[in-house]
Amino acid sequence: MNSELPDITALKAEKSRRSFHFFFKEFWEIMSPGTFLIDNWHIKYLCDELQDVATRAMSGKPKKYDVIINVPPGSSKSSIASVALPAWMWTVSASAKVIAGSNAQPLALNLSVKARDIIQSEKYKLMFPAIIMKEDVNNKSQYGNIHGGMRISTSVGSSVIGHHAHLIIIDDPLPLNPSTVAIDNANMWLDSLSTRKVDKDVTPLILIMQRLAENDTTGYMLGRGGKVHHICLPAIATSEVSPPEALELYKDNLLDPHRLSFEILEDARSQLGSANYEAQFLQSPSPAGGGIIKHNWIRKMHGADEVTQKLIEGLPVHFFVDGAYTEDKTNDPSAILAAAYDVKSNSIYVLKAAEFWMEWNEIVKFIQDVVKRYGSSISKVYIEPKANGLSLQQYLKKHSPLNIPRTKSPKISKDERLNAVSPFIEGGKVIFIEGHDSYKGVVMSNMQEVIHEITHQKPKRYGVRDTLVMAIDELMSNMNKGRYIPRSNPNDKKRYNIR
Repeated sequence: MNSELPDITALKAEKSRRSFHFFFKEFWEIMSPGTFLIDNWHIKYLCDELQDVATRAMSGKPKKYDVIINVPPGSSKSSIASVALPAWMWTVSASAKVIAGSNAQPLALNLSVKARDIIQSEKYKLMFPAIIMKEDVNNKSQYGNIHGGMRISTSVGSSVIGHHAHLIIIDDPLPLNPSTVAIDNANMWLDSLSTRKVDKDVTPLILIMQRLAENDTTGYMLGRGGKVHHICLPAIATSEVSPPEALELYKDNLLDPHRLSFEILEDARSQLGSANYEAQFLQSPSPAGGGIIKHNWIRKMHGADEVTQKLIEGLPVHFFVDGAYTEDKTNDPSAILAAAYDVKSNSIYVLKAAEFWMEWNEIVKFIQDVVKRYGSSISKVYIEPKANGLSLQQYLKKHSPLNIPRTKSPKISKDERLNAVSPFIEGGKVIFIEGHDSYKGVVMSNMQEVIHEITHQKPKRYGVRDTLVMAIDELMSNMNKGRYIPRSNPNDKKRYNIR
């Protein structure tokens, strides 16, 4: 039995060299003793990206780009980038030199020691016996091997004199709730590391962090220009996802249903507050308090609560559509929002909100199915008559039983429209009903995306925001102008004050 062990070890060693993801899984037990790795898709996604960047650097080829990775807390980002990656690089090129830094020296040293634990483990020595540590260069902040490989640890404000790297890794350069001074120091430190490269055309910089402010290190690096590959994976599928094709990998609208379930995320929101939650978990920092719509204006209720159900019971549901008609996820999606208006309280309940990429025939059927599922015979379907929306409006009016009111194209900007309806949101007259619901593969209760878009100063997409503005404008603004009376059956006349 023991005679077979070297062959198995050699096989694992070779698979580890060829696949950083395999290496990461193989050495997880050393990085995180006593825990079981739940290997979500984003782990392989990041491992494959970092393997490509590091392999190119170790071979001396000119870099394609620097890399920014924005992921939520608890996504194993540090274990992947700062701990496992440097240890893996030596298995491919023993002379590889890495500089790795963080916002504070204790954190940087902790990550450095964890990487060294892998290299000094019996398992690593058995699989990669040629990697022998240098006895005279082996401490927490700096260690090397007999082939010239090095891992140097640093932190914001520290200098790395006399060393140059094949790869630079910056992991969490900012503390939580950073001050303006801390942000400025981190950004200046980022610039200083550009002088610590073996070759400026070859050595890439990898920045991995959660967003904390608009002008944080990610914002600074994106704003200064240069070739940057931006990987942004928020906890919930929002317009921040980059590259857009990564949206296809989300399951039930979540990045990681095990580590970051809806329940875990709601708990994080309650502890952090909306602004910090949106920055760290949705990777969407916005000005303090929000944009036109402030975070503390948002009023939410949960659809499963008995009180909520009583409030919305029997209210007519109306639908608002912003059509795009494409399956290409690099383009803007279509959006649909369902809302109910209560005359007695003069309030709107936002019940459903969804974004989806569909061609013409699919969206025509989808809208009819959604109205049938969540609405009733008195439901109205408002379609913004811009570009493709006009043809959709005309087609459904002619070829479907849906009640399609005539709508006018907006003559003012998106921000002006949002600003016009903002008093209703500020006054607590717009209530977002949260819940977990999907239909035909489309998440129908994406209140996170609605809130994200309306509170962000410059969202990447405007679909659900536009549908919300339509809903408030049609159901509340027009009502207050005396122009709107909701349709109802004869038994509802008393409830809706219809004479």
